[in-house]
Amino acid sequence: MRPRLLYISPKAATFVRNDLRMLSDSFEVRAKIYPWATKWKTPFLLLMQAAVFKLFLASRMLSALLGRKLAQQLGLWHPDYVIISFPGFWSVWPVFFKRLIGCRVHIILNGTDSCAYPELCYGDLRKPHLKRIIGYSLRGAYGLMPVSKSLLYHESTYYASPSFPAQGVRAHFPKLSTPACVIPNGIDPDFWNIRPDFPRTPNRVITVLGPGQTFLKGVELMVAAASNAPHLEFYIAGIDELPSHSQSPHFAENPTLAHLPSLPSNVHFLGRCTPLELRQHYRSSQYYFQLSYFEGFGVALVEAMACGCVPVVSTACSLPETSGARPEHLLQQPDLESVNKLLTDLPTSPADLDRTLNVKVSAFAHENYTFAQRKEAIEKFIVRQECRNPSVTSPS
Repeated sequence: MRPRLLYISPKAATFVRNDLRMLSDSFEVRAKIYPWATKWKTPFLLLMQAAVFKLFLASRMLSALLGRKLAQQLGLWHPDYVIISFPGFWSVWPVFFKRLIGCRVHIILNGTDSCAYPELCYGDLRKPHLKRIIGYSLRGAYGLMPVSKSLLYHESTYYASPSFPAQGVRAHFPKLSTPACVIPNGIDPDFWNIRPDFPRTPNRVITVLGPGQTFLKGVELMVAAASNAPHLEFYIAGIDELPSHSQSPHFAENPTLAHLPSLPSNVHFLGRCTPLELRQHYRSSQYYFQLSYFEGFGVALVEAMACGCVPVVSTACSLPETSGARPEHLLQQPDLESVNKLLTDLPTSPADLDRTLNVKVSAFAHENYTFAQRKEAIEKFIVRQECRNPSVTSPS
């Protein structure tokens, strides 16, 4: 009889759906994904979730009286394990009820739940009421599963918030003692892979982002520098156009869209793409750019690498470690001069390219970030509290 697992998330992101699919092989999985982003619904959702967990409690009590087999025949169900992706309002009741129900609660940290950048208007921990709720959830959880070690603690040399020089949950909650295990996101190596016979354009650059992320993901910086790199062609997936004004709050000294008289002719928008379309774009591109100011992990980055794109990333958070990028492919500072130099130094002619590098980055992604590896790591940690990537601690 498989153990029962309840998976809770405020949104059905791709990596959430991936987790549900792969964990279903070993657990009897049920998902609770509600529209928590609609703020006026929060009180009603909390009441609904409280009722659900009271039913779990009743199920446990009846199961103890009737036996699990008979309880299962009667349709009674309560979780042995609870996984919460992104802590928030939806993680309060699971933590509160965990001992009554007899389940272990583990929390996946993805990025915005582990930082505070007031000047960027980013990060859940910049909001005092939400920070208290997240702190309660983290302290009450059985274990934490950040997708990168920077979500536990890091001091950025790329961009540091004047308000919070150190980021990560252990920076914002110094007394937090909940065990943690770094478990990176995974990809499907059978889908995201290299095709040696697929024609790759040596001067083609691609990046992927969602609406409202042009500044945070460094795309504004990239576009501002594109006119100085006519030898490169930049393709942006996920949006149809740039916003009418810069999304950089309080950054008048940085290059923004307002400085551009017009969009550079070597910048192209791909809009929303299907996974098949994205794979084709990755396989035909030489470079993948991830010039983020903050990045929890970078699933699209790893997908692109698996398809042979050479990573060019900022030094924010764990991006250098996640990508394994060469030193000459790291952006050290978020300024136009640094980006211009990086673009100028990129080899784009077939004679200058290291033809083995595309294969190497694909192998790196497949060796470190697969569904199978993530599934095994999650199962070992939540069931036996075993971890192959022990957590980092804040400096003493």
